[in-house]
Amino acid sequence: RLMLVLLLGLSFIINNPLLLLLDVLVLIVLGASWLWGRFCLAGVTYARRFATTRFNFGEETDLWIEVVNAKPLPLTWLRTEDAFPDELKVKSAELSYAGHEKKQSLINLYSLRWYERVRRRYRVVGRQRGVFQVGPVSVSSGDLFGFRLRRSEMDYQHTVVVYPKIVPVKNLNVL
Repeated sequence: RLMLVLLLGLSFIINNPLLLLLDVLVLIVLGASWLWGRFCLAGVTYARRFATTRFNFGEETDLWIEVVNAKPLPLTWLRTEDAFPDELKVKSAELSYAGHEKKQSLINLYSLRWYERVRRRYRVVGRQRGVFQVGPVSVSSGDLFGFRLRRSEMDYQHTVVVYPKIVPVKNLNVL
């Protein structure tokens, strides 16, 4: 910053319009970077909704993820990492392993205009019976130039119950 002020003063002293233009452009870029870095996550909401949180082994249910940018500042990029247990399979999505034990991350990338809402739909399959926690979610964003990054961890969790597989009694061969 001190260097920019010195360059600005130097451009006035030596009467160099190109140096003045360069200095002003750098100040505009730094100001925009600061503005995006400071307010990128303000007014951003994240919601996860299951069609049902109780289903049988092997059944599928719908999952909707909704992200809203409720401010006049657009987001050039927004990344969400939602923690899912290994026992739940999210169809048509590639999950990567997270730092959580026995959890994977459903990663979504968005580019949101001002006051924009984006919904994504997935299908979830119960691969093992049990009670599972989905979440938390990590949300990160930053400026257009990559100078600043802001991250927020939301302790937003759902409990999903997968009931055991139903087997007809005649197939058990108990006798």
